[in-house]
Amino acid sequence: MIKKICLVALCALCFAGIGNAQSLWTSAEVSKKIVGGLNGFGMVEYRTHAGMSSTERWAGTLGLDYKICD
Repeated sequence: MIKKICLVALCALCFAGIGNAQSLWTSAEVSKKIVGGLNGFGMVEYRTHAGMSSTERWAGTLGLDYKICD
């Protein structure tokens, strides 16, 4: 599981969008089927200011979703 998390983090850094002002925008999302139609998910996002001198925004989300019909 830790290897998967590290791989996702590495891929997120590789595919991070870099704008004209040398800022960094990156995010990663993980989802897992729990039972039946119930799924859990988590997402993190990180952004820096121009010049990557400070953090502009960071966010985290956790949630559940349920699929009623297939």
